[in-house]
Amino acid sequence: MQSPHQVMTSQTPPPPLRTGRLFRHPPLRRAGRERAAQAYWAAYQDRFEKHADMVAWLDAITMPASGNWVYGRIPKTGTNSVLAALHQLEFGAPISTSISEENNTSPDTAPHHLDEAGVFMSTLQTQHTPAVLENAFRFTVLRDPVKRALSSFLYLGRSHVLATRQLAPVRLRMSAETGFDWNKDAHTRKGFEMMLDFIESMQSISRLRLDRHIAPQTASMDPSIFRPHLTGRTEEMGSFLAQLSDHFGAELPQKIAKSKRNQTPKPETAIRLTKAIRSRVETIFAADMEWYDSL
Repeated sequence: MQSPHQVMTSQTPPPPLRTGRLFRHPPLRRAGRERAAQAYWAAYQDRFEKHADMVAWLDAITMPASGNWVYGRIPKTGTNSVLAALHQLEFGAPISTSISEENNTSPDTAPHHLDEAGVFMSTLQTQHTPAVLENAFRFTVLRDPVKRALSSFLYLGRSHVLATRQLAPVRLRMSAETGFDWNKDAHTRKGFEMMLDFIESMQSISRLRLDRHIAPQTASMDPSIFRPHLTGRTEEMGSFLAQLSDHFGAELPQKIAKSKRNQTPKPETAIRLTKAIRSRVETIFAADMEWYDSL
């Protein structure tokens, strides 16, 4: 019997994708979001244990005004590069502006402000119905779970060095939970293992959601729910973007096709993992490993 990880990549996506349309309304706020969430809950309640889990899932999905495609965003998998490519493919122009945010760890935040400009929005910010989501061409990107865990750990360390509010709750709870000392344990093998301790501890508490930067990728975008037509690998981003370009019927400039925005340089060389630690990561992120290996 085929696993849901394998089944979902075989569907035939509906053409065409590119329209170049912008949203003609601002992102829906509280009342609008709540009404939209009610409609989605009626359609998806059999797929989620809790309403809040569905809302978090919908907030991680990017859609254009046309509703022709949807991108399932998983942190630490190259989201900035994919959003920049989507901007180019949809509008024929690059994201050329820069945005500096004091409380953000990433130096490249412009791709994540497209919703405020009415360029792309997350699902509950739009007026799209569940039927639009179901009929759209769905895609996402997955990263090698071991490399992603290392990258996430280094990102946490960077957020500490920059003293940003982003990820501060993670840093604070991690210290209380494991005794992690951000002035000594960041960027160390010991510290990485303490992060794994923290992840395992948090996964045992059903009422607390693990931050998506360090949570399993399947927790952000369960393939049996999202059912992607196309799933790429971060390590093969060029190939993924080429396939995406084919679906859009457009060609990406080499500068964008080969760019790696907000990349953590070779996390696997920053901290050398033992076989035992690597095996532990693979166990903690077993569902991610299964999905990644099926691609």
